[in-house]
Amino acid sequence: MWRFEVSSSNRLKNIFIWLATFIPQYFYSDESKKRFFERYNQSIREYDKARYNRKYGEHIGMTKHNFGCLYSSYPAIISFMLMGLFFVIFGLESKGSLLYLIIVALPIGIGYIPAYKALYTKDRYLAYFKMFDKEDNNWYRRWKCRTILFIIGSIVSTIVGCALLFGILVFFRA
Repeated sequence: MWRFEVSSSNRLKNIFIWLATFIPQYFYSDESKKRFFERYNQSIREYDKARYNRKYGEHIGMTKHNFGCLYSSYPAIISFMLMGLFFVIFGLESKGSLLYLIIVALPIGIGYIPAYKALYTKDRYLAYFKMFDKEDNNWYRRWKCRTILFIIGSIVSTIVGCALLFGILVFFRA
């Protein structure tokens, strides 16, 4: 996921660079152009350091967020089923919002917390970066396919969970 974040950001960055340097490149005087590109190159280096830092960079933050969203959708199937049963037992108009929140959050937390701890506790992902840097492109292609399947699976599990919720409501209400 981190490599995808970086590659998509690089595409957008290249478009932005072209747009930002078009006017100075063709319409500035030589002295102004030199000064502009010195400052511009310095700011690009600082920008890259902030975005691509493997420990505190913006891409790591986005990867953590995406991992959390995608991984949480797998145990969400159980949450949707429990929500359906909650609505059947207590009714759709029930005022037990704390119980409702617990029913939704508990399966997601039980499923997500161990995965998060296994990957991000004590910055374990930095050790994984060191291991992954040694791999060849075929290895990256295989993991890219696995990541895509992981994403598709999380989307499908969310859809299946919603279908189960409505199925339970329809089945027990009839």
